[in-house]
Amino acid sequence: MTFCIITKNERDNLKKCLEAIRRFGPEADIVVVDTGSMDDSKEVAYGYTKNVYDFEWIDDFSAARNFCCDKVSDDIIVMIDSDEEIIECDIEAIEAVYRKDPKAVGRLVQRNIIDYGGETSTADEYISRIFSPKYYRYEGRIHEQLERKDNGASAQNGDLFDAPLVVRHTGYALSENERKKKANRNIKLLKVELDTEKDPFKRAYLLYQVGKSLYYIGDYEGAADFFSKTLSIDLDERLEFVKDAVASYGYALLNSGQKEKALELGGVYEYFKSDADYLFVLGLIYMNNARFDEAVDLFLQATRCPASKVEGVNSYKAYYNAGVIREVQGRIGEAKDHYSRCGQYEKARERLAKIKV
Repeated sequence: MTFCIITKNERDNLKKCLEAIRRFGPEADIVVVDTGSMDDSKEVAYGYTKNVYDFEWIDDFSAARNFCCDKVSDDIIVMIDSDEEIIECDIEAIEAVYRKDPKAVGRLVQRNIIDYGGETSTADEYISRIFSPKYYRYEGRIHEQLERKDNGASAQNGDLFDAPLVVRHTGYALSENERKKKANRNIKLLKVELDTEKDPFKRAYLLYQVGKSLYYIGDYEGAADFFSKTLSIDLDERLEFVKDAVASYGYALLNSGQKEKALELGGVYEYFKSDADYLFVLGLIYMNNARFDEAVDLFLQATRCPASKVEGVNSYKAYYNAGVIREVQGRIGEAKDHYSRCGQYEKARERLAKIKV
């Protein structure tokens, strides 16, 4: 198995990334492609592998990734970004999958470090990053996707499996200027793709990514517009990006002052009633529209979901919001019960302390 990285001016992040790879795979091959660093990223890379190559940047992430793939002689590639650090990995288990199915595509968990309501939190995203270069190539200038070499079919339609590999991603922990620069670069490249893309599925994904970039820099009204365009296309609601687009649309509408319009998301309840992130944001929508009992019901439904993308929305954050509503309504016993289920969540502990006083 070979770990592949493309990088530019990421000296410190790259060192952490490579150190983590060596911890989990001391004998694993590593290929690093540098796209024009002005710092000593290449020197750092040479400390971990002899397979370091230059690639002239042409505003095309797929071109860089495919160049990297072409330098690999292995049958299994794990594509890692230099601002990611492996925190869990079972190489033997991954290799066992490929002995049975060489055309499989593995989804790793990207654990994003984010600012969520003024608090540091995490949000998990499943990304197809493990594959055989014999069967797959990257397509798309940015937020690139794997496609089959033989027929151009998206890896979404392939034999996907959830790989035992988790990376911590710090790429969102940037200054305001850095965020805007990164987002504006992404939006520019995405719109170039949109100008020529005719396939409805691919257009939907590009529209979604523009929405995410606009949300990232606080343009919530613009983000809501692009999420709306995404969801106007007939899509499989089981896809990860579709589920995230629905939840993100709800947040964008609330943050742009469109709380009444946000109520329309209740219309897709039957499709997403098992998704904690959807239930949580719908609870917030009802809460903001003074439909308090319905909001509490949704928050409690979220706590019965086994997993969530955003940390806490299926546990302490949902119980906390239910507690706030019941406290304001004067239903103190219920409020205390909800707060007590929040564990060590500081906001809930503060509310409990005030109630006791």
